[in-house]
Amino acid sequence: MLLQIILVVFVIILGFFVRFKKPSILIPSPNLVAGVNTIKQEDMEKYDLDALCKFVSNMLFTVALLLILRVILSILGFSTISMLIIPILFLFILICSIYANTGNRFKKDSM
Repeated sequence: MLLQIILVVFVIILGFFVRFKKPSILIPSPNLVAGVNTIKQEDMEKYDLDALCKFVSNMLFTVALLLILRVILSILGFSTISMLIIPILFLFILICSIYANTGNRFKKDSM
């Protein structure tokens, strides 16, 4: 139970680091998104990093919300229902991954 609460707090903090583009003292936030720091600078200018960071942080906040729901259901004694949160969580992450990787969603318009 304590491990789940620590995980929720970690995911929420990670979401805040990604959401706010100002680099913190410890971690520059856009670099927390997988693959951003491996892109060349001229290619990075083609992407809307603000939209990407907002999408990833919203995804992390939703994951944290689902994990909080699971902890609350476990505390209230609905362990069978709380076990259904895990497949919902995996399905949510799969849908978000497909959404983010199709349709050039985070490329800037070339006008």
